[in-house]
Amino acid sequence: MQFLIESASGRIIQRMCPPGQIECVALSADGRYALAGTGAEKPTLQEMDRDWDSLYKELLKRPRAHKLHVWDVNTGQELVRCVGHTGSVTAIAASSNGRVALSAGADRSVRLWSIG
Repeated sequence: MQFLIESASGRIIQRMCPPGQIECVALSADGRYALAGTGAEKPTLQEMDRDWDSLYKELLKRPRAHKLHVWDVNTGQELVRCVGHTGSVTAIAASSNGRVALSAGADRSVRLWSIG
């Protein structure tokens, strides 16, 4: 569980549950969208007893790895899941109008996404 917190007051604005290892975050200019870039999915406690090398290779192949996720800040609902990177999403930015996002990944690609 991750929290979106108002910096001035420390008040929790929204609880969100990102599906993978968070690599980067951004907010849209209007504050309506929270964006997160993910790497590998998080292992379960049971999986952590396994050999790390084989587990990590498996986590990278799971369906929610290497994505750009977009949430509505007011509801906490995931609105968009952008699929296409083959490596961790390491940088993201939203356009000033909140309709487009740009992501860069460990796969050495930069992608432009329609998000709103």
